Amino acid sequence: MKKVILGAILAAISIAATAGIVIPNCMSDCATQNIGPSPCVAAGTCGGTSGLTSQTSSPPTCTWTNVTSARALNATYTNSTGQMIQVVARVYGLAPTGNAVVQGMGVASYYAPGGGTQYVNVPTFDVPVGASYEVTNEFPSEDGVSSWYECR
Repeated sequence: MKKVILGAILAAISIAATAGIVIPNCMSDCATQNIGPSPCVAAGTCGGTSGLTSQTSSPPTCTWTNVTSARALNATYTNSTGQMIQVVARVYGLAPTGNAVVQGMGVASYYAPGGGTQYVNVPTFDVPVGASYEVTNEFPSEDGVSSWYECR
């Protein structure tokens, strides 16, 4: 039974590779900087508009853009780019706890235990064209956004 399951997994990886799908966990040197979700490929330096380029099974590709200075916790934004975007953020605080929300529905959660200032990555989430999105936080007066990137 284990051989059958392993064979199926290897076949799926092989099919994904031939279809141009990048298997997650390819963050290159960007992983050490805790920015940009996988799948991604380093295309210059990490961050900024020339930072990372997403590779997916179908075009268009997107560029990781640092929008940290224009983003805040518990504020709602709308994807008006004309294409699906991906969002990744890093939050800090004494016990940062919250959710990634798209169209009013929680799509991912994050949490870090207390004990001094903690940094936690919000799981990467997709935002469809025209959808609202935000990163919520239970303690916004104590916590903040360390970094926020959008693949547009």
